[in-house]
Amino acid sequence: MLRLSGVSKIYPGKNPVHALNNVSLNVPSGIFGLLGPNGAGKSTLMSIIATLQRPDRGSIHLGEIDAFASPREMRAKLGYLPQDFGTYPGASAEELLHYFARLKGISNAAEREHQIGTLLEMVNLDAAKNRPVSDYSGGMRQRFGVAQALLGHPKLLIVDEPTAGLDPAERNRFNQILANIGENTAIILSTHIIEDVSNLCRRIAVINQGRIMAEGDPEKLTASLSGQLWQALVDRERADQISKSGQLVFRRIHRGLHLVVIQSETQPAEDFTPKIPDLEDAYFLAVLQKNDGGN
Repeated sequence: MLRLSGVSKIYPGKNPVHALNNVSLNVPSGIFGLLGPNGAGKSTLMSIIATLQRPDRGSIHLGEIDAFASPREMRAKLGYLPQDFGTYPGASAEELLHYFARLKGISNAAEREHQIGTLLEMVNLDAAKNRPVSDYSGGMRQRFGVAQALLGHPKLLIVDEPTAGLDPAERNRFNQILANIGENTAIILSTHIIEDVSNLCRRIAVINQGRIMAEGDPEKLTASLSGQLWQALVDRERADQISKSGQLVFRRIHRGLHLVVIQSETQPAEDFTPKIPDLEDAYFLAVLQKNDGGN
């Protein structure tokens, strides 16, 4: 299990940025989802877990390994797919995987060949292994990124915004690969795409402004809102009024009108109907806690 306790990070400057504020999490086996808007602190937290930067305060343990007392031992146990994954122009997938394998200490040539062959088949890139990775589509590059992250059989896989910018077919293919890996490996999936987390994750946390705003089983988080949500289609003027009421969960355009969802113990008006809660509702309500100072 991965354990984070009181992790905080401030980027200094004229206007210091509190990127993480006292983050504590227990990440079990399977796929753990970290949801949050852009700038919430997700990528900072992922890079700290990967030991690419140190926190100002707090500790991280993977099993008995102290990530900052023993960073090399920690790195040997994890794989990391960052949000921006660069490659060397002209180098093929197979060549790059051999290079990364050597960096991870896999010195035996036969073992490298076995792992690389197995991983290329797993991510469905075996037929394209001799093509330059720089010529791959976005989805293929992300699948290659998973392959390099899994070299050395890591106990923990960290993936940061892996499906951003992918078309629906590639996103579905990538998520199926993650689901298969998650049967035997702990995965932290950092994303702002709620549907991905809803489909893949056994447990989630919502982060905003560097704070954990909610954590738990997705089904329990949504069930806790049962009987509290109402929805209606209204014009823009009324939607603006509702937005100022303090009850709004979210609003979006729907066929020329505004779909508004609000939280209320009782029916707010005759045209509002009960809404069955989903993870999107739980997410928006958690993010809205910033107005109350977080947890």
